[in-house]
Amino acid sequence: MPLKPPNFSDPFLAIGELERTVHLLQNQMAVLLAERRAGCLAVPYSDDPRLAEVVAITEEMFGNRPLISLINDPEHPDVSFLVLTVRSQGDVKQIVDKRLEWHEKIDRIPPGNSGSFRLTILPE
Repeated sequence: MPLKPPNFSDPFLAIGELERTVHLLQNQMAVLLAERRAGCLAVPYSDDPRLAEVVAITEEMFGNRPLISLINDPEHPDVSFLVLTVRSQGDVKQIVDKRLEWHEKIDRIPPGNSGSFRLTILPE
């Protein structure tokens, strides 16, 4: 639901609109937090059919569930990426090798382009 600016010509209406918007956002956050605690993927903004497979590959390779976030390209605000953040053990070379392997596996998922996905690895 797109948010519209409140009608400031009537302060009481503006306060009511702001309160409804805050309530709506609080409800949406409660759902997302509940899904996260339950281990569900709370990514309502992605309709990429490859997401489930990308998450499965990522979990298998790194042994932990990725945190998923939507990031807009700072130079091209209309372009967005799903960023998967995971933890990994190993030295720098091992982590870089694993990152390259991840991209190779993701590129094999039809249509064969990992361009809409990004991987962030947090060393342990």
